[in-house]
Amino acid sequence: MRLFILAAAMMSAVPVHAAKPVRADVVDGAFRDMQMVIGSRAGLALSRSAARLASSDPALSRMIFDRQDANKRLAKAEAERMRVTALSTATSEEREKAANEASAARAAFDGIEAALAKHAPGYAQLTGIAPLSIKEAQALLAPDEAIVMMHSTETNSYIFAVTATQTLWERSGLSRAEAEALVQALRSSLDKGAAFAPGGSALRPDPYPRAKAFALYQSVWQPIAPALKKMRTVYVVADGALGAMPFAALPTSKPSGRDEDASAMRRTKWLVRSHALVSMPSIGSLRALRAGAGSAPSAQPFAGFGDPMLDGATDTPAPRSFAQVRSGVSGDLRSVIKSFPKLPGTRSELQNLARTLGAGDASLWLGDRATEDAVKAANLSNTSVIAFATHGLLAGEIGPVAEPALVMTPPAASDAANDGLLLASEAASLKMNADWIILSACNTAAPDGRASNEGLSGLARGFFSAGARALLVSHWRVRDDIVERLTVGTLARWKSGSSPNRATALQAAMLAMIDDPAHPELANPAYWAPFVVAGDGR
Repeated sequence: MRLFILAAAMMSAVPVHAAKPVRADVVDGAFRDMQMVIGSRAGLALSRSAARLASSDPALSRMIFDRQDANKRLAKAEAERMRVTALSTATSEEREKAANEASAARAAFDGIEAALAKHAPGYAQLTGIAPLSIKEAQALLAPDEAIVMMHSTETNSYIFAVTATQTLWERSGLSRAEAEALVQALRSSLDKGAAFAPGGSALRPDPYPRAKAFALYQSVWQPIAPALKKMRTVYVVADGALGAMPFAALPTSKPSGRDEDASAMRRTKWLVRSHALVSMPSIGSLRALRAGAGSAPSAQPFAGFGDPMLDGATDTPAPRSFAQVRSGVSGDLRSVIKSFPKLPGTRSELQNLARTLGAGDASLWLGDRATEDAVKAANLSNTSVIAFATHGLLAGEIGPVAEPALVMTPPAASDAANDGLLLASEAASLKMNADWIILSACNTAAPDGRASNEGLSGLARGFFSAGARALLVSHWRVRDDIVERLTVGTLARWKSGSSPNRATALQAAMLAMIDDPAHPELANPAYWAPFVVAGDGR
């Protein structure tokens, strides 16, 4: 009944470092249960991917969906128990009923979990489902690495910081609604950095509201900052609105100067200067990724897919998403896909990535070759870096498409297996052994900051299931030349060894833009903060 411990303890939680510390077993129980709560919010995309992978084993497929349903019931029952526990007007009978229903839901879930473990040993570890204890999480970390986990409720936010030697558990007064309002305000400013005027000229992004960003830092990061002082790489697991926030773009001290002033933006003490940040779908997934870190090196350096053949005008003021073209477009799915704006800049980006990694033209699938069939037919199991540069779709953005997807060149005649969209579950069925997957399309990291959204997109999760150790994913789209500075710059630093790992390679590419004396306007996070490393940052 660990979730009950979480419910009761969080009502009167005392930070673990305080004079009156919470018992270690309570802290460990809360740590496990927060993983379960976060996992339940993102379980649908993961279960879709896992179910496709298990399609050759009907019994396993049924167990996966049974687990999903049981997890939903458990999360609902525990939320009700937490609600009733917090009510001063609740009767003892109401509290007992809520506790019994939660206990029954827990027993049902545990039974399915045990059957799943017996039928497919190691499944939970491989998919990152199984929650880790604090000691298990600490065993994954190097002396300069840390894990930060965040979850917001109706009244508070709870934050764990775990290093190889210590644990900090803090409660912030930031409610779920307040977190959503702050993140959406920041994301709204950042997303406008993607805008283009008709004719293709770039628009200046809005001034980034650093005071609001600093307020978010004070609420969710400052309380754990003491434990992170010497941590070079920080893995962040967050759900809801917080999962959509690029934490690199938080100021660590009160900003000075005007937000419109490029020099003031450059002087800002951004969190990216202190830490290389990595986004994770779950703490358990870090264990799974590191368990496979000894895989044989890939024989092929690169494969790139992009510049799909589309009919939309290139000067449409649209990022790589469907938002600007879905209204006013009707017809079959193929017609809708074909109406997307062309993306000629993606060709240059992929060609530069290929050159950076020493790959030739044969490594590129561009234009009429950038099809869904081509992705599925390509032998990607021995390729180190695989890049997709195209439009990205959120689940439900096109009515009948319930999963996130990447837009490919539509076929002359569509069918269920080749409709011009590479779905998250289809990505999960690919066979890869990749050091990097680059998803250079908007919304491949996370949606726009609504608390109902999952923290790391189902598309990214699908590629993890396929065999990626790390992804370079984006929160929004910026100009094509800026995308190249970030993606090519990161890969160049990683390949040359000038940065010790994936996370610090992206960090260095970001800092190079912030400190670029020839382009002071690039100090706005709308330009330098769209990408994040997800997965294993080493």
